[in-house]
Amino acid sequence: MNDYGWQMFWATPKEGQALEEAEQLLRDQIEKVKTGDFDESLLKGIIANLKKGRKQGLESDTGRVAMLRNSFLSGMPWSHSVAQLERMSKLTKDDVVRAANQYFGPGYAVAYRVEGERNVPEITKPRIDTVEIDPTRQSAFAQNLLAMPVEPIEPTYVVQGKDYTVTNYAEGVRLYHAPNPINDLFNLTFVIETGTRHDKALGMASRLINQAGTQNFSPDELKKAWFAIGTDFSFNASPDRTTVSISGLDENLGASLSLLMEVLAGPTAEQQTLADMVENFITQRQQDKKSHRTIASAVRELARYGEDSNFINVLSNDELRGLEADELLDKCSSLLDYKHTIRYTGSLSADQITSKLRSYHPADDELKDTPSYVPREVRVPESVEVRFHDKVTAQAMVYLDTPSVIYDEALIPGSSYYNQYFGGMSGLAFQELRESRALAYSVGAYYANASRTGERNQLVGMIGCQVDKTIEALSGLLELIDDMPVSEERFEQGREALVNSYRTSKIGFRGVISSVDGWNKLGLTEDPRPARLQAIRNANITTLTDFFEDEIKGRPKYITVVGDKAKIDMELLKQHGDFTEVSLEELFAY
Repeated sequence: MNDYGWQMFWATPKEGQALEEAEQLLRDQIEKVKTGDFDESLLKGIIANLKKGRKQGLESDTGRVAMLRNSFLSGMPWSHSVAQLERMSKLTKDDVVRAANQYFGPGYAVAYRVEGERNVPEITKPRIDTVEIDPTRQSAFAQNLLAMPVEPIEPTYVVQGKDYTVTNYAEGVRLYHAPNPINDLFNLTFVIETGTRHDKALGMASRLINQAGTQNFSPDELKKAWFAIGTDFSFNASPDRTTVSISGLDENLGASLSLLMEVLAGPTAEQQTLADMVENFITQRQQDKKSHRTIASAVRELARYGEDSNFINVLSNDELRGLEADELLDKCSSLLDYKHTIRYTGSLSADQITSKLRSYHPADDELKDTPSYVPREVRVPESVEVRFHDKVTAQAMVYLDTPSVIYDEALIPGSSYYNQYFGGMSGLAFQELRESRALAYSVGAYYANASRTGERNQLVGMIGCQVDKTIEALSGLLELIDDMPVSEERFEQGREALVNSYRTSKIGFRGVISSVDGWNKLGLTEDPRPARLQAIRNANITTLTDFFEDEIKGRPKYITVVGDKAKIDMELLKQHGDFTEVSLEELFAY
């Protein structure tokens, strides 16, 4: 920074580990840099990875403007800023050691987070007067800005054959290819449609393989091998799919694929590595159970899915401790035996990437079918249900969830207008409850359309507020949701904002394939935005009011609250619906 720089190191201790020990581990690593106890060849890898990061950052308008802004604010000539990596590439090990000894001296601050009771001083709550909000009022600056002449941006859409192609790479394997028109960075992902809902152990398997080695590389050596060629490797298991990804420079794609296939063919890890990983994960679980935000998510999951909650339908701690490293790694190695898709975004053509892939992944064998997708069924309440968890906290977390109808593309215009009108920082809920009445730190509601055909849409409302304002804030949001005031002027502002969002929200080349995937899950064979924009342009205020009456007003809800019952009028809370207080044991299966 212009005045002073700073460097932060942090660590989360394992269960039973002293904070002082965690601090010392960090200081030991600093000392290694100060004494030159590191491989100088790492410097080349650092520069390669910094160059890759710079190229990635400059792919977006936001990244380009940020670099210009930072150069200006730091008083640096532009020529000096763009030459930073060139200067860094000339640094030697001696330079790094000198800088470490200059700046990493005895003067530092350390902060410990400890468990215990807090003695919070009493503060008299001031009276807060309601502020009348006039959404039509504009400052002189805003008026001048909006009066500037502009040439409307025409929307752009994703077209198959231009923005991406799909080919049959092998029997049971499809290749999605999207060109990178800006630089020579690639992303390559193998997608297998099976995940932790089909095999709960895949989550820990993905953690283990990300820390594994191979027959030829120890785990540390493998990390250095990836680092040396500027390639990132990740293996991730989500509920319904598993992905294996690499990203880096196209010139190193061959070396990256070779290393990837070596990892998948024979990953290795010690049983003790898994044991340590499991204990760290269990420690993190215990920490999560102290977080009011995680607890709030668990209460919502229980309300919506019952025993199928993501916090209940998981491996227990004892089951985690019983896992075998070899068995987990075998699960990872066998994933490409299933039918899968390959996604590539980069500067190579579809023919070039196909040829390159066949050298390392011929996919000649007959592949197995992946398990059928099984949606999680959302419970539809018959009346309003209230679930409460008592936790001493300064901020109450309140959620309102309303299961709605099965996904229907015809509802997109109405839901788009509702979300623009009601949600967001310019929406009715935020303006009324936060800006006008000062009842919440954060507040909003939005209608979430399902991500797959056959699944259910839902309305989601959220409040983060002082605990003693819980009832007032909840009542205010419920009132707005079930008796939404309608303004023609606010509706027209929403129309303009929606149309402008379609004009300016271009899908970048790296988002093309994932967008196509999302549309395919909804049964859509092409970019749906042209039809959606036309429907939005053709809509009127009746589109909004009909949607509100049919899909929002008066529907039974789940209300979930996490807060301190000593500061909440529990009798008033119970009046909102069928009340249940839930414990940590009911929320978490670990």
